[in-house]
Amino acid sequence: MRIAVDLTSLSGNLSGLERYAANITQSMIRLGRESKRYRRIKWILVVRNTVPEFVKELHEEMKGDIRVAMVKGGKLFINQLKLPAVMWRIKADVYLFPAFPVPLLFGGKKGSRIFGLIADTAVFDVPETMKLRSRLLFGAGLKHTANVCGGIITISEFSKSRIKEHLNPLGKVVMAPCAADDMIGKDAVGKYGLPDRYILACSTLEPRKNTALIAEAYGSLVKEMSDKELPPLVLAGRNGWKMKEEIEKICGELGERVLVPGFIDDEDLGDLYAHADIFVDASVYEGFDMPPLEAMKCNVKKIILSDITVHREVFGDTVKYFKSGDAKELAECIKKCIEGDDRIKPDEISAVTEKYSWESSAKILLNEFTGKAL
Repeated sequence: MRIAVDLTSLSGNLSGLERYAANITQSMIRLGRESKRYRRIKWILVVRNTVPEFVKELHEEMKGDIRVAMVKGGKLFINQLKLPAVMWRIKADVYLFPAFPVPLLFGGKKGSRIFGLIADTAVFDVPETMKLRSRLLFGAGLKHTANVCGGIITISEFSKSRIKEHLNPLGKVVMAPCAADDMIGKDAVGKYGLPDRYILACSTLEPRKNTALIAEAYGSLVKEMSDKELPPLVLAGRNGWKMKEEIEKICGELGERVLVPGFIDDEDLGDLYAHADIFVDASVYEGFDMPPLEAMKCNVKKIILSDITVHREVFGDTVKYFKSGDAKELAECIKKCIEGDDRIKPDEISAVTEKYSWESSAKILLNEFTGKAL
């Protein structure tokens, strides 16, 4: 069996979707090599302009089982024009698009062996959090993906229900959730000039993540708590849409109380999480939300999340919730976490993190691709 995987989006600093694609691809390939059930699979990994490090490592480890195909050019041009032609020439048994929608010029008949990821339906549920251009491209892309794929991959029961409501997909919807790796971090504190303890928010800084709300809640606490009582706020992650001016405003208002280190390399995430007294995530909408799970995996004992459906699905009652969009309630949660000693217990952490693994999600997908029952 030949499986072609679109990894053309995996260049530069990776977003959550791109990290999902990298992790699930590595896990499938390694599981395929280790298990007799999948050992005959040959992989063709399609990349853009440069070969990601993990692809180089896999290619070196598994010579003969992996071929790398490179396409060159800009992201949009490759995705919509060059990638379809490259994929068709490969003549694979399965075509996998594990990050972004299937290109509009690539399709198949009913029962097709095309599998595409739809992580969420934010473009339909919260369109105001996206640029017009992104809304148009993603909206068309998700509809096309739903219409041509023999299988839709998604990452939560919440997303599965929204996909069925908005898109009525042609093929089966398969849930292969995100996971969090064991993270042995390097010295992120020294590398990014951070203090030894802080309140952490880690995500792409964009409207959907509600970074401004976190800053507003924190700003109200700056006025009533001393510097000794209130740890600094760290807003980590690459700048997204509409955020340059917003971050400048936040820094202007809070000064040295807020630190914005920018994008954090994967190798530094473990140490970044490990030094956090409190982890805060104020997202208004998510398909899964990996950072809180990563924080929990790194033993952060105080986690505050917006009370949205998918957070409840993944984390249950193990974390503290605040009403989404309510800065006052978020500030109260942060203050209670600082002043109290109500921590997530080790067995509660295990109960959540052990539900999710890249290996189990990889096995789900490989069984779908090969037609084998679990």
